[in-house]
This record gives sequence, C-alpha cells and structure tokens, in this order.
Amino acid sequence: MSEPSLIQKFSIKTTARIVDMNSHTIRAWERRYKALDPDRNEANNRRQYSQRDVERLSLLARLVRQGHQISHIAGLSNDILETMLMSEPGDAKIAAPPVEQLILGRCIAALEKYELVLIQAELEAARNLISAEHFLTQIAVPLLRDVGARVYNGTFSIAQEHALSSILRAQLMQTLFNLRNAIAVRAFTRKDQEHGLSICLATRDGDLHEFGILASAILVANEGHVPHYFGPNLPSAALADAARAVNADIVIVGNTPSAEPFGEQRQETYARDLQNKISPSCQIWWGGVCTLKNPELLNRVLQIHTLESLKENLRSVFPHSKGRTTV
Repeated sequence: MSEPSLIQKFSIKTTARIVDMNSHTIRAWERRYKALDPDRNEANNRRQYSQRDVERLSLLARLVRQGHQISHIAGLSNDILETMLMSEPGDAKIAAPPVEQLILGRCIAALEKYELVLIQAELEAARNLISAEHFLTQIAVPLLRDVGARVYNGTFSIAQEHALSSILRAQLMQTLFNLRNAIAVRAFTRKDQEHGLSICLATRDGDLHEFGILASAILVANEGHVPHYFGPNLPSAALADAARAVNADIVIVGNTPSAEPFGEQRQETYARDLQNKISPSCQIWWGGVCTLKNPELLNRVLQIHTLESLKENLRSVFPHSKGRTTV
C-alpha cells in the first residue's frame, strides 16, 4: 500500500516557479507532446507534480533554451536528457549560442523560403517559453530590425517584411491579451492589493505604424498597469473621449517620424486638442520623435524616446510596479 503523505507533491504554480517556466507552457507540453503525466489530486483533480516530474521539466526546459525542439525531446527518458546536457557543451568545446539567436536564425531561414507557418510555430513556442518582456526585446524587436535591414539592402522583399509583421502582430496581441487577463485575475483575487495605473495608448491620426505603440502596451501591462490599447491612427477627440471614459492616469501617444506635409504642425494641433479635452490630472506621454515647440505643451508632455525609457518612467511614477505581472 502506498503512503502518499510521505511523498512530496507540488502544485503547478510551485512547479512553474521552481523550473522558471510559466504554467501555460507546462500544460502545453503535457497536452501536445506528452512530455510528462503528473498525478491528480483525488479531491479537486488538480495536477500534483513529484520531485521526478520537476527534475524532468527542468531538464527539458534547459535543453529547449539551448535550442532543441520540445517535439524532438519530449519522449526521451530523463537519463538521455541528462546525457545530452552533460555531453553537448564538452563535445563541442564551443558555448552553445543563446536560444534567442537560434530562434532568430530559424525565423530568418524560414522567411527566406516564405515558410510562414514555421515562423509562426517558432514565435509561438518562444512566446510560451520566455517572459513577455524578453520575447518583446530579445525576439520581436531584433527580428523586425534584421528583416528591415534586409529589405533596405535588397535581400528581402517588402512582401516578406509584411508577412513577418503580420505574424508578429498576432503574437504580440496574444501576449498583450495574456497579460491583461493576468491583471484581471489578480485584481479579482487580490482586491486588497494596490492597483496599477490606467493608461490609454494609440498613435495619432495619420500615423499607421503600430509596432511601437503595441510594444509599449505590452510593457505597460508587464509592469502591472492596465493598458487600454486603441491601435494606430486615432483622432485626438476619440482618444480624449476614451481617456475620460476609463478615467486614464496617462495617455501615451505614438508618433513615428515621417515626411508628411506639415507634420510638425499636426503634432502641435493633436497635442493641444488632447490637452484641452482630457482631465487636467491625466498625463500625456509622447512616444517617438517629438517636434513640439509650444512651451505650454512641452510643460505638459513627457517625451518618451525608447521602450527602456518608458519602463523607467513607469517605475518612477508608480515605483511599486517593477515588472510584477506574470502569465
């Protein structure tokens, strides 16, 4: 007769923390790849992970970070996984490239052949394995820059750039959705905790470039604040209406450099209209290139030039955040 009380078991939340993964990825590895089969609690049917399960997950995660496909190694025994970890670095005598470089390389190779499904699979796997901020700054941003450079020098076409942008947008929107869901769950289950800021995000009308403002929304959510994301090309009146409706603490306006006629004048008009229509207590943060010259507007508007400066400013106005949202 077994003695379950003597065997230590871990919840999926504790297991995820031990192996530095998220619960969603653990469930996906179990469901899709049969990587392990944990016991279930008889009372509530929740997963219970043994020490052996935790060790196996740790081995799999380390190998995936080295560049192995989970689909290729999920069926291997723990002994083989341990052998792979011990033998590969010593045999190669060369440090394995970071997993980010491997992912970027595979995406570029797939894009060369227009294998868009492979790119989607690579990015989805990466998004489920690493943190939202890491996926954004170490995968999405470098990949867009690399492809943009290849389009500029003629080795990639605009069609390839558009295809990648479409795939990346879908992955980033899913990332934002997951973060928003985590914030909502936390707010519901921990009502006594201090809530983050309410922040509206959009680009001004005439600016169709979405990536920067979408990336900003992800960072906002990752810092524990509530992003209200309205996408590109939003008139100032519509953004002001939305800001009042959600009682926004901050409005972030994305602005991509362009050669549009009277671009500087349009920025001034947009910022002035927004200032006149939102609550006096609501801050205006201007992302990208700011050409505002009116002293009154400059006193009201905080200029944000990079994603890193956005994170720093979020933490300066709300120092309790510090990247607290996890999915």
